[in-house]
Formats: sequence, structure tokens, C-alpha cells
Amino acid sequence: MSSLSSAMTVTAARCPVPVCGRGRRDGDLMCRPHWLRVPAAMQRAVWDAFRRFERGAGTIEALRAAQGAAIRSVTPKDPAP
Repeated sequence: MSSLSSAMTVTAARCPVPVCGRGRRDGDLMCRPHWLRVPAAMQRAVWDAFRRFERGAGTIEALRAAQGAAIRSVTPKDPAP
């Protein structure tokens, strides 16, 4: 979710994409290079689920499902050893 302010700093949190290991900014789902590879429709689905959850109109399960789909969309099928 890389559209957040560029003033945000990278923290100890790591990108959840296997074999990545890059840091990610507070509030972001994954590192910027991986987020930019997530299809636009899937990025919108993550943001929509997040907004619904924040308003109390969505569930954490729906948000986690959208986030999981985004992560899987950029996860290598055969990660290098």
C-alpha cells in the first residue's frame, strides 16, 4: 500500500513475500517493488477491504483474504533456494 506519505520510514517489519526480506514502511502491506507488481484491480480490492474494515463495515477476515491474495499474486511459484 505504497501511496502513503513518503515521510514514513522503513521499519523492522519485513515484506511478507517469501525470499524477499526487504523492509517495508509502517502501514504498508509489502515492500514497494512487490506492491507495484500487484495487479491494479487487486490493489483496489485490498484498499477497499481496508477502508470497509476501518469504517466498521467490513471484517478482518475479508481484509486478510484480500491481503493474502495480493501477497500470493507476487509470490514466486518456485522460490529459488
